[in-house]
Amino acid sequence: MSKTQILFFVFCVCFISSFSQQEKNPSQKTPQDFELWNTINVEKKIFKKTVLSVQQSVRLRENATQFNSTFTDVGLGYEIVKNLKIELNGRFIIRDKDATNNQRIYGIIDYTKNIQRFDFGLRTRFEKQYEVNKIPSKTWRNRLKLSYNIPNIPLEPFIYFEVFADINNLQNQMTRTRLCAGSNYKINKQSSLSLYYIYQDDFNIENLSKSYILGIEYDLKLKKFKPKKKKEKQISPENKS
Repeated sequence: MSKTQILFFVFCVCFISSFSQQEKNPSQKTPQDFELWNTINVEKKIFKKTVLSVQQSVRLRENATQFNSTFTDVGLGYEIVKNLKIELNGRFIIRDKDATNNQRIYGIIDYTKNIQRFDFGLRTRFEKQYEVNKIPSKTWRNRLKLSYNIPNIPLEPFIYFEVFADINNLQNQMTRTRLCAGSNYKINKQSSLSLYYIYQDDFNIENLSKSYILGIEYDLKLKKFKPKKKKEKQISPENKS
């Protein structure tokens, strides 16, 4: 069995084990809301296999009429081998609901398999969030994603399913799912624009909710800085003599 097959198997086990923790209580009424997420993401390759990223996001709730939160992400990504990368990120969050500033750190392992024009992606993510006057929370997230590169058109539709699990205790209880569909439009070699729609379901927690989310994201990849070569002064025949 190759390393790729072993990694693929590990990701599938992580994904299925998280999904198996789902427990819902149908007797409880669940409030619903429409949200709008706006994101700008900037990346720059600083070394051969290392990428620095900065992301700024603003989210609206109450049918996209009230401010919900804004956050800034800063992270480093490293490509271990082809199609396999790891990331370490920090997030500073400002929320309107409790008027507090929170911090989150998280690590990501991301594997992508290309089959002709299809990209099959598996991602696992571990988070730890710090909130004022609260015990830090730990979350384990697993995402399965499929995208398709349309021939001769700069569009790449995608769909993904993601599960969240509370790992503060040994129960590893599932608390949220996300089902997303959208498309990425490639503007040029450095930038792209994504439009997506998410159905999010929160359960097994005190404040149950269902959210319908419209998201817009702009991605920009900065060119690697290349110092200009100094032009050598041409020596005229007169100066050679």
